[in-house]
Amino acid sequence: SSGQGQQQTYQVFDYSNSPYYGLGNTKIPGIEVPIVGILLIVFVILVWLFVKYTRFGRKIYALGSNSKAAGLAGINVPWTKTAIFTIAGGLVGLSAVLHTAIYGSMDSSSAGLSYELYAIASCIIGGIAMSGGKGNIIGILFGALAFQIVDKIISVLGLNPLINDTIKGAILLLAVMLQLIQGSTLKEMGNRIKSWFV
Repeated sequence: SSGQGQQQTYQVFDYSNSPYYGLGNTKIPGIEVPIVGILLIVFVILVWLFVKYTRFGRKIYALGSNSKAAGLAGINVPWTKTAIFTIAGGLVGLSAVLHTAIYGSMDSSSAGLSYELYAIASCIIGGIAMSGGKGNIIGILFGALAFQIVDKIISVLGLNPLINDTIKGAILLLAVMLQLIQGSTLKEMGNRIKSWFV
């Protein structure tokens, strides 16, 4: 280059036609559903079948309900917990791969930021009991979809993105309070019915 400044040229890789980008953005002809959407449905069905109809799935519910009782019933609690977190980690890794395929990039400083809040809130809104041992994957799916709807509403209204987590945190707090109130109400009803026969 000539002159006082120095011109720099950056070569940008065009990944729009690559199979990896197509994995995250290609729609299946005829039904116009993204491949990622089909993968979501497939994994929801697989997890539902796994949890509902396998011995290990029943161990997960038993562990969530009462880990001490599960241990006394013969379940290897440490091994089961390790297996659960291993499966969860594998699914998180797959999600990261699909996320990168959809957007074509990944910012290590902000990727997955506050996703733990979204995961917990999706579970609670989807009917997962705070005390454990109750809930299903279908409820979690609808809880996650509800949070996505909140995201879209915030974008459409043009609200400050900084209040996004505040709104979702308020929804999470409300869901927890409603669950606790419902649980205490059911407990009071059970004690009242029990007192009738004692």
